[in-house]
Amino acid sequence: MTCWDNTQVPSASSCPATPTTEADCSKAGKSWCKYYSGTGGWCSNETCETYSPSGQMTCPDGKTFVSSFDKCPRRSTTVQPIEVINEFKTCSGGKVVKITENCPPIENYVMCANGSQAPTLASCPPIEVKKDEITNCMNNGGNWCADNSGKGTGYCQPKGVACGTSVVYPPGPDQPPVEVQNRPLTAREIRDIERMRKQYVRELNELGRIAKRDKSDELIKKIADLQKELAGMKLTDSSAWEKLRDFQDTMQDLRDALQDSFGSPGEMDEKMQRRALQQMKSGAKQFLRSLEAKKKQVDKLTKQGVNVDTEIVDLLRQAIEMAKLVDKATTYDEVRDIMEQIPDMAEKMNEVFPKLEMLSRLPKAIAVVNRQLTVTDKMVKGALQQAKRRGIDDTEQVQRMVQRVADARAALAQVKDGSVSVDDIFDFIDASILEPLEEARDIANGITSIANARAAVGKLQASVKQYTARIKKLKVADEDVSQAEEVLGQLNEEIAALRAATARKITQDVAEEVLGSLDRIGDLIDEIEVALGLVKPDAILQQIRNSLEKGGEEFDEIRVDDLEKLIVRSFRTARFADSMVGRNVALY
Repeated sequence: MTCWDNTQVPSASSCPATPTTEADCSKAGKSWCKYYSGTGGWCSNETCETYSPSGQMTCPDGKTFVSSFDKCPRRSTTVQPIEVINEFKTCSGGKVVKITENCPPIENYVMCANGSQAPTLASCPPIEVKKDEITNCMNNGGNWCADNSGKGTGYCQPKGVACGTSVVYPPGPDQPPVEVQNRPLTAREIRDIERMRKQYVRELNELGRIAKRDKSDELIKKIADLQKELAGMKLTDSSAWEKLRDFQDTMQDLRDALQDSFGSPGEMDEKMQRRALQQMKSGAKQFLRSLEAKKKQVDKLTKQGVNVDTEIVDLLRQAIEMAKLVDKATTYDEVRDIMEQIPDMAEKMNEVFPKLEMLSRLPKAIAVVNRQLTVTDKMVKGALQQAKRRGIDDTEQVQRMVQRVADARAALAQVKDGSVSVDDIFDFIDASILEPLEEARDIANGITSIANARAAVGKLQASVKQYTARIKKLKVADEDVSQAEEVLGQLNEEIAALRAATARKITQDVAEEVLGSLDRIGDLIDEIEVALGLVKPDAILQQIRNSLEKGGEEFDEIRVDDLEKLIVRSFRTARFADSMVGRNVALY
């Protein structure tokens, strides 16, 4: 692949790093190209583009800067003589001689039947034909037809039948052959005739469009008649060739009539120039409408506080001026040079349209940034108040929190005034605005967490005293308080760790440690209050407990003893019936 400096490497990872500073670029022997805004630039392997001064445009010659297009230098119409640099010339016979020499005289030749050339027809070699064939044809009153293929052959036609005409010999031996004028077409002839017919159809359609455009009623009617004639023409036998030859003559007459309707060559050129002028004006109007729509979008962005690059504004203004000049022109020559520049101008516009699209998204991004600034300001203000109230004296972190917010505001101002390149603007917002604001919020959260923790330490001390008194009271009542004493010890250790953490330097890790300590203290308080009986189940839990203890359907127990007695009694009854059956059998 080709790298930025035109070196050839097997993969992109092998390319040398692109210099990012002017000094490094100069050391590499490349050109440092500055951005149009004047801030920053890039290292290029090619010559840097020259920008027009602010408020001016670049003329088509690529080197003249003017305030409006009509002040650009015009093309020169002076005809420069062509310098003869060739010392040789080609004669009509194909021979190449020097310019100073005369061409040799042209020798005329004729093409003989066998394909050779000779000065005269009499000089051609004789056609090799068997004399007996010619003699037999002539003796029988026939007509000998020489073959023009150059092979020295021929054929015999019946008397009165022209060469190249098909004949049919009747079955009677005494009847003369009959000439067939309209023989059936071969498959190849059918294809050729159909191709010619389609060609005439296409040509008539094209001539009809030209006649309608020139509003020539006579020609329009004539073309319509020819179209009907061609559609109804029967091209089924050899007469088709003669019909198509006649139709070709009619078509030529039509072409001549259409050419005459245009007038002289000068009149035709003038007419075509007027038509071209109208076409150019129509295209320029469409181009102008598109440009004006883009200008409205740029004006809207400006009202929203977005600073659009001067290069884009100047390019849009120049394109609008060019389109308006075309619209006001009265001759083809006035707009020809301008229209030649419009495609290049359109390509330049297409290059800046992605930048405009990127800028159109900027107002929403700025709105998001403003909301983030508002939230961060509130958090920073609250953190400063908490630090002052709780005696948090971490000057370094407090100053950094305030400075990061100020950095974000300064970066936002750069975005609004257009100092940032459009291509890098969203990366700039992320790195220079959102990240500093996030860091400021993290510091504010840390200050607030430590301030809340310091306030909580005093309340926790009072709770510990309450738990200690409760344990003593339960001991007097001879109740087991071992679990409560164990949890109380853990709680005192956690409170001491929290007090030590709040005295340390404010960092994100310290803030997370404080929050984790507060969570663990909350769990220990819940546990000790349950152990000391200071917490009662809430109303819903109590309702569930009552429902499970009382009410519902009663299910009596099964009396297993009675069931066993019933089974034994059934077994005895069954054995008694069996014994009675045995007895009856014995009696018989």
